[in-house]
Amino acid sequence: MGVIFLFSSEGHDASSSRSDAVIHLIPHASHWSHEFMTFVARKLAHSFNYFVLGILMLNVVRDFIPRARRAVILSGLFVMLYAVSDEIHQIFVPGRGPLVTDVLIDSVAGALGIILFYGVLKLVATRRMAKELASS
Repeated sequence: MGVIFLFSSEGHDASSSRSDAVIHLIPHASHWSHEFMTFVARKLAHSFNYFVLGILMLNVVRDFIPRARRAVILSGLFVMLYAVSDEIHQIFVPGRGPLVTDVLIDSVAGALGIILFYGVLKLVATRRMAKELASS
């Protein structure tokens, strides 16, 4: 959450500079318009950050909420609320502003992180259980 807050605190110029640096690392990026590539780089950054936040949020919440379904739902709500608060925060950053589409992208990316992590946890638990049954 701190990393997301720091990136969201950057003004338009700093954010554009970071996007440009990323775009120059992509092979054949010159085939597309600069505006399109900037859009893609920013949305992928949003997605990655919230994907990781979803994983971390479920990891924390499941320690306090033992029922898996509730932990998943609560984690998703926390990620969505943080996405909303992040967009509200951007109202106060020069050159930035709130976008409903960013809340949707962030929430979906967080949900994907939660679902993937939950699936991995379930797979590990299933394999552990099968291994214990086989050894006894």
